[in-house]
Amino acid sequence: MYKKLLTVMGISSFLILSGCGREESLLWKATNTPEQQLAHYKDKCLSYGFRSGTTELATCIAEEKRAAVSNAQAAFQQGMAALNQMQQQEQARLDRIRDSQPTYQRTNIYNNRGQYIGYGESWD
Repeated sequence: MYKKLLTVMGISSFLILSGCGREESLLWKATNTPEQQLAHYKDKCLSYGFRSGTTELATCIAEEKRAAVSNAQAAFQQGMAALNQMQQQEQARLDRIRDSQPTYQRTNIYNNRGQYIGYGESWD
């Protein structure tokens, strides 16, 4: 069971960090050079109708980069919240299992003079 949990957490972490491999995800940013990223944003802004070499194009590129960073951070935070929720659910499940197990208790028994005479056992 523990192995299954680790596998699920590992896959979840990979998907969170990779953004499932989509453009502008954290993994995309980590595996593309700044030049490749700039070309991506430039192509995106050119497709909006901005002309090459204008300040409007430069502004568009800067805004697209900011939006991508914001979106990637939001996706990461959302993924981390989902992972945290999964961990809490798994911990609650393990706590229920632990709490349902009987507890053994052994108590020493002494006479009125303080001499040990034996012990008692109980299961809670």
